[in-house]
Amino acid sequence: MRLTDRVYLVGSGANGFFISHRSDCSVYAVDCGGAVVLVDAGVGGEGADMVLQNLRSDGLDPARVSHLLITHKHADHCGGAADLYERLGLTVATTEHTGVALRTGDEEMISLLAAKRVGLYDRDYVFRACPVEVVLADDETLAVGEITFTMLDTPGHCAGHSAFTFRDDGKLHFFGGDNVFNGGKILLQDIPDCDLQAHLRTVRRLAGLGVDVFLPGHSMPCLREGYRHLQAAAARLDELLVPMGMKG
Repeated sequence: MRLTDRVYLVGSGANGFFISHRSDCSVYAVDCGGAVVLVDAGVGGEGADMVLQNLRSDGLDPARVSHLLITHKHADHCGGAADLYERLGLTVATTEHTGVALRTGDEEMISLLAAKRVGLYDRDYVFRACPVEVVLADDETLAVGEITFTMLDTPGHCAGHSAFTFRDDGKLHFFGGDNVFNGGKILLQDIPDCDLQAHLRTVRRLAGLGVDVFLPGHSMPCLREGYRHLQAAAARLDELLVPMGMKG
């Protein structure tokens, strides 16, 4: 599903467009002029098959995929990394914390047992370890073809959470993961490393970015004036309130 000149939606679960596995986050593909970069991976398995088929349907050869950027360690965003790595031989890039979770396949670190217990994943779902070759720090960049991505450290939803931006044709594109969703909503969960105060600091930081194209990890993207969704979340803070919650 082509969204802009550069960006395609190639995966999305039941909490979105439902074009891949029901538990998938939104998986985006960026055409960098030759190479293609994926942002997040979904849960893997049959979901990975569907992501690859969606790439082909959009005219993107999976053989062109060179990199996978991971926003955070939850299985709906990075569980498919191992499948995509094995099939495409791509380079995985993320934060140091998320990299540890991926390299070790640590299910406790990603709160998978709790998520299974409430039905977010199938009971027999297994989180597979995946090599991580590029570790990015806050404001560090990664150039792929004609596009330069910037990683932003955005903790709160969980430890090690990040966002990615790039600028093309004067427009700032923002891949937010689970930071802020359409309408300025956020997602807080009863897991050990969900940190409300860190999340609110992240909300304030993001509100000043001047985002044009808003590409969240779930729910509806926004292709113009994307900053409105980030500013809506921050406006709640000015009233000593927290942003409205989104159901997981």
